[in-house]
Amino acid sequence: MNAPGGTLRFSVIVASRRRGRSLKRTLRAVRQLDHSAFEVIVVGDEAARSAVDEVGAGWVRFVAFDEPNLSAARNLGISASAGEICAFLDDDAIPEPTWLAHHQEALITRDAAASVGYVRGPDGIGFQSRAALVDHEAETHELALIGDNPCVPELPSGRAVKLVGTNMAVRRDALAAVGGFDPAYRYFLDDADISLRLRLAGYGAAVVPLAEVHHALAASDLRMRNRAPKTLHETGRSTAIFLRRHPGADLGAIRASVASREWRRLERALAKGTIEPRDMNRLMTTLEEGWEDGQSALLPDRPDLAESSERFHRVAPWPPGHGVLTSRFFRRKAVLAQATEEMNAVGRRMSVFSYSLTSRPHLVRYTEDGVWLHTGGQFHGKGLGLHGFRWCRFASCVDDEIARVANRRGFNDAGSLLWAGAANL
Repeated sequence: MNAPGGTLRFSVIVASRRRGRSLKRTLRAVRQLDHSAFEVIVVGDEAARSAVDEVGAGWVRFVAFDEPNLSAARNLGISASAGEICAFLDDDAIPEPTWLAHHQEALITRDAAASVGYVRGPDGIGFQSRAALVDHEAETHELALIGDNPCVPELPSGRAVKLVGTNMAVRRDALAAVGGFDPAYRYFLDDADISLRLRLAGYGAAVVPLAEVHHALAASDLRMRNRAPKTLHETGRSTAIFLRRHPGADLGAIRASVASREWRRLERALAKGTIEPRDMNRLMTTLEEGWEDGQSALLPDRPDLAESSERFHRVAPWPPGHGVLTSRFFRRKAVLAQATEEMNAVGRRMSVFSYSLTSRPHLVRYTEDGVWLHTGGQFHGKGLGLHGFRWCRFASCVDDEIARVANRRGFNDAGSLLWAGAANL
């Protein structure tokens, strides 16, 4: 997919700490991006270095950094970047093949300095974030956009398009002008803060529905594998810092509002069984401790992000085209192996659509071997509840799903679907 107006050079920046396994999967997906001018910079610890050595040797630039500060890590990536645009991913996020192309189209055609895409959650179907605005109280305000075309929303006073750290792109000169990410935010609200600073500096931001990323929400220092929080310290700390950086709000009211919001979130986790009753007060205590920490923390200066002396380390384009295989549940393992072999043999992006004779909900995941896998029940009725039933032929189920993801996966580009087949249906 090519955007009108030429090709922009992108620096894809991934910060990673203690998540080498998920980083490898992210890098495999990044390698398959459908774009002719991008470089990849990983900023991370020894686990990240090992992942780069295994998956990205020769095409990923590595910057060593082993501190629990996402903003500082991203700034190091910006400092090392040589592209016109810095695009940001988390180390547990998987971009669709056309991710950069859609960001590029929006930046060029909407004359924007920044862009934000949509993020799907761990099931690959539901959305984790879409279009939203953020205000000076760190409150998010959802936007109801119609259609898939990129747009620059009209902004009420005091609000900015909310950029999302795992799926955003910003002109490097704009990042340098506002001082990059604020290292006062180790985690949480770093992207909300830079959204407001870009707006205040006069830079426009576009919302790009088709620039999609799948976010796995891997375990970290802050959350468990089941996505339950280990601590709320950084939530409290960053909120307090945000209100110091953007003064004028009623601190007491916001503190109470944040506490109420986090308590409700813990109640939902308790209902799911991901935390125990004894965890509730302990976690709320970490929130209060974080708030106090943020109220007294020293606020560092933002960095000087001078133009990099590094040369642009262009990643060789992945061969064009996308292969599709379909299968019933009982043939899934064999068909996945076939898809992996096809991908490795000729460098072709591959998607497998494999459905059972059930009404189970659909799932989408990107395998560790680098294949897009769509599963679930042939008879699942979207919008009809967890096990909603609708009668549907296997071929129609596959066709519907291919149509749903076509613009993200790149199926609609001329000559992109080079080979499609049904494997022993």
